[in-house]
Order: sequence, then C-alpha cells, then structure tokens
Amino acid sequence: MIKKIKEVLPSEILIKEVSALYNDDKKSVSVKLDKINLIKQEDSNISINCNSGYVLAAVSTSKTKTFGVRFNFSGNIVSEFSGSSMIISLDQYKKADVTLYKTQFLAHYRDGCVYARSTQQSLPYSIFAKYDFNNDDFTADIELNELVIPSVVKFTVNNNKVKDFLYSGVSFLGSISGNRNKKYYSWKGNGSVSIPDSIVKGGEKISFDAYGNTERIKINTLSAEGAVFEGFVTGVYDIAQRKPSGNIDIKRITLPNGNNLAGELYVESQNGIIQAFMPQLYLGDQKFTALEVTATPKNGKISFTFEIEDYSHSDYEKPAENPVLDISLKQLFS
Repeated sequence: MIKKIKEVLPSEILIKEVSALYNDDKKSVSVKLDKINLIKQEDSNISINCNSGYVLAAVSTSKTKTFGVRFNFSGNIVSEFSGSSMIISLDQYKKADVTLYKTQFLAHYRDGCVYARSTQQSLPYSIFAKYDFNNDDFTADIELNELVIPSVVKFTVNNNKVKDFLYSGVSFLGSISGNRNKKYYSWKGNGSVSIPDSIVKGGEKISFDAYGNTERIKINTLSAEGAVFEGFVTGVYDIAQRKPSGNIDIKRITLPNGNNLAGELYVESQNGIIQAFMPQLYLGDQKFTALEVTATPKNGKISFTFEIEDYSHSDYEKPAENPVLDISLKQLFS
C-alpha cells in the first residue's frame, strides 16, 4: 500500500494550518497542526515531519477545565510499512488548565505490532507499551522513581493541603497486560508514597504490593510507617461479587491528644453483608473487647451497625454495653 501511495505522491508535500473540532454536551476536543511536511526519499521511504501542533480537550459537564499539550513529530514510513518509526515530543500548552512538561516518546511498527516507549532517561519515570493488531493483545510497563506530580504535570491547585500532598514522592514498578476483544486484563505493582511533614507531622511512608485481574484484587501488603501511623493490610476483593476479605493490623495510630490506638481487625463477607471483627481494641490505657462492625449495602446505600463490649472491669458480672462511645470520643478529642 505504501508503494502505491508513493507512486502517486510528488517529491514533496507541504500541508499548513489544519484544524479539527469535536463538540457535544459533555466534551470538546480541538486539534491543530501548523505544518506537515512529506518528502519522498530515494530509498523508497517517506519522511514525515510536523514541527508544531496542539491538542486541547475539555471533558466535563461544565467544560470549565481543559487539558492540552503542544506536540511535534518526525519519522520515516518505509515502503513495507513494517519497520516504520516516529519520534513524538510533547510540551506544555499555555492556554490549557492542565498540561504536561516536556517529554518524548519513540513509536515504531513491526509485524503487526505497535511499540511506544519514553526516551528521556533523566526524567523520574519510564513507560513502555505494546499493542498487537494480530490478536488484540496489549501490554504496558511503568516505573516511577520518587516522582513528584507537579514536576511532570502543570496545573493550578487552590487548596494548600492538596497542593502539599501532590509533592509526595511516588515510587512504583508495575505492569498491565490483556486482550481487548476478550475484555480481560491482569496487572501487578509495588511501590511507595513518601508523605511530607507538611501533611503528616513527622512524615509518613506508605508502601504497597498488589496484583489483580478482571475478577479480583489481591493486596499482598499495604503498610504505613511513620510518626502517626504504623500498621499493614492484607486481603482480597472479589470484583464481581463485591466481597472484601482480609486483615487490618493497626500497630499504632497516634491521636492528637497523644493517646495511641491499636488493634487487629478481621474482615469477611457473607450473603452480601460485610463484617469486621476486632477481638481487642487498645485506646490509651484502656482495653475494649469484641468490637464488631456490620455493613449492609442495599439500593446504592450502605447501612452500618456497631457493637463493642467492655470487659476491662472484671469485678462486674456483665460487660459494659453503651458508655464506650462517650469514652472513645473523649479520648479522641480531649
């Protein structure tokens, strides 16, 4: 096909000022190409170059926030098409509310497969993706190394707490693969988030290791370690049946008044009801026994019941039934 196109093409084609606009009730997308240059090479290849263009999109009911990038690309289209490649550069578009800082990707096509990868090793991330048109398989790998979101994405945040949180360092190593026609995918990933002192006094590090597919999510570990939180979570979530199960081991939560909260929570699901049971809850110097929370999802809402018994006073014949809530609130906020 490329050979036939090349036969009818002149030696050089220059296309200027190409624009396209799509608009409906929920989104608006505009694309502009300033200049595209196609040149026939002596080796039967076609070189293509676009020195400037942009994409601007607003995807929301109000269309008040926009995402946009400037781009340019250059490459070679070989006569057999397999072996064609292209360099794509993205940079910030100043008229957009959200945009990207400068980055670059290499894309190439071979034997029915499209490959794309990031090329700048100095950046705190690495991305690789592949799509196979022969069978609709896809795969992608991503690695983040202490990435701070505002270093790669430019946007305005008015909330200072949110702004501080976005400066958390994120490390991640993960992959996803699947098949578009079969509507199946699987993924795995591990990493950590370093929350700064401006969000949690003394700082906090959250680490995770998990995998999943279209049917379930498995958390090998989700842990927190720092001045305020210390503990970990393990568990499984059945996506189709919406059934969580697992353990939450709270080694320590330091409350604003200096008291520590600790306990181990067991979660299971049965007949559409989620039950969480904590054999013992430690709050400061007090110990409570048999805490149970039941969550019942129904008609898009979730109703909760809460029970706890106080066996800390063994001189009484019966455990305390209701004063626990008042005691816990005093200890949380006093």
